[in-house]
Amino acid sequence: MRCTHQDARGFSLIELMAVIAIAVIALCVAMPGYQNFRAEQHVAARANELIADLNAARMEAMRRGGQASLTSTGPTAPDRATGWQTQVVDASSATPSTIVLTVRQITDPNDYVKATGAAVFNSLGNLSTASSSPAFYLCSVAGATTHARRVNVQPSGRSEISSNVAANCQ
Repeated sequence: MRCTHQDARGFSLIELMAVIAIAVIALCVAMPGYQNFRAEQHVAARANELIADLNAARMEAMRRGGQASLTSTGPTAPDRATGWQTQVVDASSATPSTIVLTVRQITDPNDYVKATGAAVFNSLGNLSTASSSPAFYLCSVAGATTHARRVNVQPSGRSEISSNVAANCQ
């Protein structure tokens, strides 16, 4: 049996253009929400890195039986620091020395860390008396929106993350 022109199936150019137009409109509606989601996840990942480094410094202080600290670093620290570092005081020799354990640099010019002090842990894993519950604000400015997380260090040495703290990044 022969196929005639009327039996041919497929999409017309008008139908194809209508589907493409609907897809473009849906993409334009979804894009700002997706960008906001990515920025929030970016700050959350940085906060998790900071928590991991705080825990590592705390564990190192307990393991070595000395002091370990996490401090913000950069030319404008502590208000707009460009990273942080963990270090431990090695008191096993006659002349105590400081050993840098980790250094984290923030390369994105829209991201920074704001610190209220350094976290200094003693051999029990608690904050030393020199540290009075420091807080670290991880801030990311994307256009007119600021995304932020706050990492609090309790006197017991435990850390926690808070969100919705963008006002503290100003």
